[in-house]
Amino acid sequence: MKLFLSPFKPLSYLVALAVLLILAPLGRFYRGDGSLWTIFGGFALTALFILAGTQWSALNQLGASFSAWMNSATITAVFAAVVLGVPTAASSIYNQFKSPYYQAYDLFLFTNGADVPWVDTNGDPYIVANVGQDTTSMAWTVLLHIAFFFVAAIVGVALGLVYASFGTGRGLITAFATFLIAVALYWAIESPVGDWDTAAVGGVSAACLVTLAVSAVAFRSTKRFVC
Repeated sequence: MKLFLSPFKPLSYLVALAVLLILAPLGRFYRGDGSLWTIFGGFALTALFILAGTQWSALNQLGASFSAWMNSATITAVFAAVVLGVPTAASSIYNQFKSPYYQAYDLFLFTNGADVPWVDTNGDPYIVANVGQDTTSMAWTVLLHIAFFFVAAIVGVALGLVYASFGTGRGLITAFATFLIAVALYWAIESPVGDWDTAAVGGVSAACLVTLAVSAVAFRSTKRFVC
């Protein structure tokens, strides 16, 4: 992580990560859907990694190895994804235990298909179908959050490199096109489902994969003096 973060003071990125650690997991307790807060965390992480990625041009001029820099960036992305993904997933899991209706507002939350007993406002018991959780479903929830944040970080690195190598115009076009393709692919897969009672893993995975593919192209085309 040291090489990738070397242009920044430690306090700057630690404060930024601390703010995300508050907003992404806890913002949903105040207002809004769980999905929106998780996606917000992903976009914020992308922005931070774009900023770090743009620093490659200066490091390239200083003779830094691109492979070493990318290894450092990948390790940083994994670290950030785990640190942000685990508490955000824990928040989703807790909210689902708190209310079985929470799942409808969080496309990153897995359920196990079990029914959950609940009571209405009059205290009368009834059953809510397909909203239970167990160890396996919770583990998948954590993994999906970590994967999402990892992809968000990696695409940030890629967009930062596009900007550093080719300028603002191409960077914006790449970002906008990637976003449109990812959203369109997600919607094409998930919209026929109609009734969501578990994580939208198909759509999220497809969107993440196409985003990684665009990132790979950006990495290959990055200008560098030392491989």
